[in-house]
Amino acid sequence: MKIFFQLLLSSSLLMSQPLEKIYYTVKYNNIKAGSATLEHSLLDNQSKKIQFNLKSKKIIDLIYKLREKITIITDSDNYSIKSINKKSSHGKNKKSYQATFDYENLTGEINSKIIKLKNKVYDPISIIYSLRDQLLKVEDIFKYDIISKNSFKSFEMHVVKKEKIKLNSKQYDCFVIEAFQVIEENKLKKSDELKFWISSENIPIIIEKKVKHGIIKMEINEYSNK
Repeated sequence: MKIFFQLLLSSSLLMSQPLEKIYYTVKYNNIKAGSATLEHSLLDNQSKKIQFNLKSKKIIDLIYKLREKITIITDSDNYSIKSINKKSSHGKNKKSYQATFDYENLTGEINSKIIKLKNKVYDPISIIYSLRDQLLKVEDIFKYDIISKNSFKSFEMHVVKKEKIKLNSKQYDCFVIEAFQVIEENKLKKSDELKFWISSENIPIIIEKKVKHGIIKMEINEYSNK
């Protein structure tokens, strides 16, 4: 599977056709800390590529260094993960993994560990694109299994309300989507791990994520539709 991942990633770099690129201002605990980009490309009829890059300013690096680089190859229809390569650095906490998933045989490989699958697998970034494909309405619920280290967590993403957001002199009508972790059957716990504001034009305006020592909040700065 590792060879398959390397071949898939290499071919994606050569064949991908850019669709859009979104630029974000990054805030860490409400302090402007850096920038991030989210890029979406078409590989072929079966696959798409998502790239996410986050980097804190040099002055912030002295206090709390933030780095995150994610490359995901997804199914073109539902944005479930085919392969993912993720590296992150939050302060002294560094993580990295790569994984591939075979849904026909219900198997996966995470950092050379073979696992069995029950459902399709997502990352918070690929969930954003999955939600953008939906006709959102308040009180809608969408269910996902999210990769977390060498295991999975089940989440429900709830469309809780509509909200007007003003950023950089622009106003957006957004759906606010919050995460609830599935603890056991029919039992949920509200989670601060993920929160999205997606505009009525299906653009992710704000992405909020809980980390070990606070909240990372990404606010749209520029949108490029290629």
